[in-house]
Amino acid sequence: MPFSSLKCLDLQWELVINRPAFPTTQDFVGSISAILRIQDVYNLSARAIADGDLYQEISSGSLGPDECYELGIVSNDQRNYEDVVEWMKEALKRMSPPFEYSGALTKVDILEYLSWAEYKVRLNNRCM
Repeated sequence: MPFSSLKCLDLQWELVINRPAFPTTQDFVGSISAILRIQDVYNLSARAIADGDLYQEISSGSLGPDECYELGIVSNDQRNYEDVVEWMKEALKRMSPPFEYSGALTKVDILEYLSWAEYKVRLNNRCM
């Protein structure tokens, strides 16, 4: 009896290990890109998305500074610097009280992207 249980467990574990259902980095970046597209199409602010205020009757969970930072990084990779500024400012706000943040992200990390994005936005505005 124990042998058959172990064999069954081994077969099930093989299915879990070899299953390609676990998200990859490409899946993660793709989902963030989709959120940013929705933001642009529906003209949503980073604050509204981060607060979960997407639909009046249904409130989704709020985002923390780490998630806002990730959205800002993907915006930066897409060279959408106005969104980078918005997301990085939101990440900074969520690191300050009354939010309780104790993760590994630092304000310096955010300010590096924020300063570059603000420079690019000002540069783009001068050229127009």
